Amino acid sequence: MVLVDLERLVWSNTGYLVTDQRSKTNSMPEDIVPLFRLPNFRDEPLLNWFLLYFPVGTMRLICDATNDNAKTIAWAHDRRWKHLRVGEYMRWLGMWILMTIYGAQNGNRRAYWGPLLNFGRFMPLNRFECILRAFKLPQYAKDDTKWGGDGAVEYAGIRYDKFQETRKFADMYRKLFQDAMKPGGWICIDECMFSWLGRVLKLPGWKIIKRKTHPMGLESKATACSVTGMLIDFEFQEGKDVMRHFEFIEETNKSSAWLLRLTKRWHNMEKRTVIADAAFAQFRAAVA
Repeated sequence: MVLVDLERLVWSNTGYLVTDQRSKTNSMPEDIVPLFRLPNFRDEPLLNWFLLYFPVGTMRLICDATNDNAKTIAWAHDRRWKHLRVGEYMRWLGMWILMTIYGAQNGNRRAYWGPLLNFGRFMPLNRFECILRAFKLPQYAKDDTKWGGDGAVEYAGIRYDKFQETRKFADMYRKLFQDAMKPGGWICIDECMFSWLGRVLKLPGWKIIKRKTHPMGLESKATACSVTGMLIDFEFQEGKDVMRHFEFIEETNKSSAWLLRLTKRWHNMEKRTVIADAAFAQFRAAVA
């Protein structure tokens, strides 16, 4: 239905209200049960849940990118680079997670290697900082068809993709979130913030939205399974100039295009109900 058709529509009093035609076909949202990719998910240890969303293959790509980047760095004699392997990277990442649980005095990261927490039992401080200096995520090459994402035309014009350092990783993660589970019969579309705790402003798309629980960070539109509360898709906000090239924009308005992209993975499958607030739930969205 095009916009001209919408203008011809008129309201009429039918005398009754049908809220969901699917009730006639015995296909209701409550009949769709969430299903995780882990076969025995109720009994799986937390490590297996972690590896579902952060598989070893992804870690290996990060290690490869970091090792390649380390070759471009002039290391001091007492800090020679040692090849990073997946097991050591997991330990390094685990130490970052521990830092979110145990606060350091005055925010000094090196305090974790003091006598109280003794992070040295996991990894020497010098090695930890070497990995941090060389750390790099896998990236798309300029001639890759996925370079620049849906906004590649706009980024090609300025010869720079501001999400270059994180785009490939985000694309891999988005696919992992989409495939990690089959959502239940209700899915919810809303916006959320990926909080930024770095001291240096290097986050692309950085915003301050005061009403948010974490007001500083990267805004995204996100999809969640309403039955489990699990995030199942997300889309970073890259600005109106770039996002005017995104899918469905030419067919409908901006908010309806968001809704279509964030539910696309589940189009033409089970008959789910999409829950959305005023930012998405418009008449044109229902038509789309």
